[in-house]
Amino acid sequence: MNKLNWNNLQENILNTKVIVLDSCTSTNILLKESSYTTDTLLITNEQTNGIGRINREFISNKDKGIYMSLLTFKKIPLDYVTRITAITSVVVSRVIEKYISEKVYIKWVNDIYLKNKKICGILVQSKIENNELRKLIIGIGINLYCQTFENELSLKASSIEDLTNTRVDRNQMIIDIINDLNTALENFDNLDFMEEYKSKSNLINKDVTLLLDQKEVLVKVVDINLNGELVVLYNNKIFALNSTEVIKVYF
Repeated sequence: MNKLNWNNLQENILNTKVIVLDSCTSTNILLKESSYTTDTLLITNEQTNGIGRINREFISNKDKGIYMSLLTFKKIPLDYVTRITAITSVVVSRVIEKYISEKVYIKWVNDIYLKNKKICGILVQSKIENNELRKLIIGIGINLYCQTFENELSLKASSIEDLTNTRVDRNQMIIDIINDLNTALENFDNLDFMEEYKSKSNLINKDVTLLLDQKEVLVKVVDINLNGELVVLYNNKIFALNSTEVIKVYF
């Protein structure tokens, strides 16, 4: 089994304190409630209460994936915070593609797909005080190794190993992602990230069902703008959305 190696991780991840746990409720929750004052990466072998967007559960089977959150205090203007999920998605997708030599896609806003199966979810949370960003927590969950998902989830989710027969070095992928992400966060205003995020989208020019004003509606996705918002055509009007949920994509 590809065990987490704290010594290797701490030695090779730059300018970040590394904490490795065998099990925890949620890496995002623990860091959100923590009193750390420096950039900290929390990694666990499993989460018993992993969370995703809209408080959905993120299944985190023991020793089967990467379950980690980065607490960062980098100075990022509030106007750019909405881009952090997109930037993280691009960084993670680049690293995954390097390991498997296959193209992955991003389902707006925070899921990474391989062969029409979800293999990764990203959850960005922030603390804002006096109209300034005080800290960011960036949660990343990647299904790496062969595993079984139950019920409807088995139709939507899979792992890198199940889909490609590739067994990834878990420690090295963590090192690559966090070092690349730290660099990307220093360059938050680089529009290349947003252009790549859009190019990796599997939604543009697709009809999708999403939630709009608490109702399921059919819209056409026409763009993703520079703030990472989904631009849709609905009832002959253009809307830019940043908090909706895509329920179904019509390929």
